[in-house]
Amino acid sequence: MGKDPDDIREEIQLTRADMTETVEAIGYKANVPSRAKEAVADKVDAARSKVSKATSRAKQAVSGTAAKVGDATPSGGQAKRRARQGAREVREKASPS
Repeated sequence: MGKDPDDIREEIQLTRADMTETVEAIGYKANVPSRAKEAVADKVDAARSKVSKATSRAKQAVSGTAAKVGDATPSGGQAKRRARQGAREVREKASPS
């Protein structure tokens, strides 16, 4: 006995779906320029991400260092006072008593 028409229709639909996937896969593989562009775009995105992360880390390091330097450096007024005090001490030691 022959196959049921509904079974044949279902088999045809499945075959069409399989063939569509196969044709799309072949088309993708045959389109080398497009695949190359995708690969380059992926590499560019990865490089940009690495540069962005490195830039952020560098900025954090610089700002932390700048804060430390600012904390360790005397203000202008403090530096003047220390210079005057040092000059006085030198004059006192240099002057004959």
